[in-house]
Amino acid sequence: MGEWSSDHSPTALRKGEIMASNIKVAIATGDAVLKYVDTDTTVGSNGTADANIPSTTRIIAIHALATAAGSYSIKGQRQITNKTAEGTAIKFQVAANEASDIYIGDMGVAVYGVVSISGPTDGCVLTAMLG
Repeated sequence: MGEWSSDHSPTALRKGEIMASNIKVAIATGDAVLKYVDTDTTVGSNGTADANIPSTTRIIAIHALATAAGSYSIKGQRQITNKTAEGTAIKFQVAANEASDIYIGDMGVAVYGVVSISGPTDGCVLTAMLG
């Protein structure tokens, strides 16, 4: 852990920590890439040939719904192997015909590259709050 900031308040970030900011909402139905609700553009980037550095997306909360019980996976296309290969960032189970709400917190879970979703059914819906 880093050192406390100079004001020592409980809400102060520790040195070197990055908090989520500019919160946006994204959605995916079935097995698909996550897309921003306001612009319908893909969440994340794998980098370019000139700068092969993937973007970092922080997931701070999730709302998921499926008609059948099963597993959701949230993947980054540059998540593992020194940010060069696809890997799972978050995985969780859902009950049939029930909503699952997961709050992760301001620090969020980092996902590298284009963010994709794999859900238990074709009609399942996942909404993510991103920071």
